[in-house]
Amino acid sequence: MNRPLPARRLRTTMTAAPAVVLAWALAAAALALLIGTAPAARAQGPVPASPPPASGAEAPPKACLDLLDQLSKGVPRDESGPALRARGLRIRTPIVVPDTRLSEGSGISGARVRVLIDAQGRVVPDSVQVQERAGDPKLAEALPELVPQTLSFDTRAAPQVPEQFAFTTVYVSCGRR
Repeated sequence: MNRPLPARRLRTTMTAAPAVVLAWALAAAALALLIGTAPAARAQGPVPASPPPASGAEAPPKACLDLLDQLSKGVPRDESGPALRARGLRIRTPIVVPDTRLSEGSGISGARVRVLIDAQGRVVPDSVQVQERAGDPKLAEALPELVPQTLSFDTRAAPQVPEQFAFTTVYVSCGRR
């Protein structure tokens, strides 16, 4: 003879069922994303292969990477990007140097730059110091003007924002020939 489940037991089973179904659905969705067979991905068809890199978009030449390494050796650890990110201070906009500010056919050029950033994430006026430079002299001449116009930090995630903090970075231009 089958006896009905007690009311308390039935309620527990009924409230647990949606959680189990949800857990299985989430696990299946995660697995589908990991193996690339999510329904939305299948509906769109196969993912097209990435186009081959354009002739100028290849990996940077060894000389460019060597210059980056050379200039990076002078960056103080506590003023580096990773050290500042660990404190919640993140770059919002990087340094941008338009090609028009470089010499024609300048090749590989670079500079190590130290700046002070205020609590709002802006470059402190007249704080840009080009510590070391290589290659095109126009790059080093342009940085004191361009860094305050382009570089900014997002300080909202920092638990404590100092009135000013130092940031030292390297800017390398590799593509001009």
